[in-house]
Amino acid sequence: MEPTVFNMLFEYGSLGIFAGFLVWQHLSMQKRIDSLIEKFQDQLDKIQKTSQENEEKLRTRYDAVISTYQEEKTILKADVVAKMEALQTKVNDIKVVVDSNDLLVRDALLITQRSNEILKAMEDEKRIKDIARKMHSEEKE
Repeated sequence: MEPTVFNMLFEYGSLGIFAGFLVWQHLSMQKRIDSLIEKFQDQLDKIQKTSQENEEKLRTRYDAVISTYQEEKTILKADVVAKMEALQTKVNDIKVVVDSNDLLVRDALLITQRSNEILKAMEDEKRIKDIARKMHSEEKE
């Protein structure tokens, strides 16, 4: 402070000295408060930085887990598709075999029917021959 300010404070006696003390105390407390605010702001900045680092770590780990599950899902889906295609191929093969068997059964039925017709024709022919023999033998008698 300037000497005139000191002179003015001393002129008022103890009240002036007390006023000077209060001004000095106010200025020193303001410096202290400013220092505390600055330290607090530094602490807040450190906490925020740590929080952001932790958040980034969590995000990285989360992304890794999600990508792992996505890969597993893709592999599983491809595996299911491959198995379904293999089953479809087997089903188609079975259909071909069944259709082939149906054709074989129909052919066997047709052959059986034709054989039965031939056997019936042969029996008819045998009867006719037997009748002819009887008639021929009756004529001879």
